[in-house]
Amino acid sequence: MALLSVIRRWHLRDKISIREIARRTKLSRNTTIKYLTSGETSPRYPHRKSPSQLDAYTAELSDWLRTNQRQSRKQRRTMRQMHATLPTKGSFRSGSRDSATLVANPLYMGSAAKSWNS
Repeated sequence: MALLSVIRRWHLRDKISIREIARRTKLSRNTTIKYLTSGETSPRYPHRKSPSQLDAYTAELSDWLRTNQRQSRKQRRTMRQMHATLPTKGSFRSGSRDSATLVANPLYMGSAAKSWNS
């Protein structure tokens, strides 16, 4: 990230104070000091793991998508068919962001993305 190099350049070469750097970058002084003292070239943010309603069905959905990929085009289950079977397995609300997980799955991208629009 270019921000860290800018902070280092301002402080070391241009002799700008930490307070002024914090004001210009709209970062806290503690963060600015942390970036100056650490040897990092880019800030590291923790990986965000948000729970999903499909977590309980991950293994089953992966199996469905794998078997779906092996079948011929006419025999494949559409996204709607898979979605219709999920409520019978447990509580599942339609229209949530979890339905995007199925579409974004790399095993599913090739075949069923076309059937989603039909």
